Amino acid sequence: MPWLYQIDKDFTYRHPALEGIEYRNEWCCIEGGALTIKRGYAHDGCSPKFDILGLVVLGVPDGRSHLGKPITHDASLVHDVFCQFRDEIPISKANTVQIFRDMLDEPGFKLAWVYSAFVDSFGPQDFQIK
Repeated sequence: MPWLYQIDKDFTYRHPALEGIEYRNEWCCIEGGALTIKRGYAHDGCSPKFDILGLVVLGVPDGRSHLGKPITHDASLVHDVFCQFRDEIPISKANTVQIFRDMLDEPGFKLAWVYSAFVDSFGPQDFQIK
């Protein structure tokens, strides 16, 4: 399925779970407790999603609009980076789930606990740190 979103400027998010992690590649950088994702990175929002004959996309909803984008956009963006580079970024699955949950809680997403429980149970399990 083609990507649904592409960021048009660098995105930075700071979280205590990122303290002490140093990582860099062509799309992201983690240093000083902050993750920066570079302009141009594309992702599919909350997963899974299925493109039906190029007419409609069905799957996990990204939620209502919040500040001009789906309320889950930033959390799914960050989590997608963690998942895509999970063989390289020295972070545990538990920390990625906590960051995802915290990012959903920040704008007041009422289903944050449900989405984070699904990410914990059905998302990738094979992160570099256990």
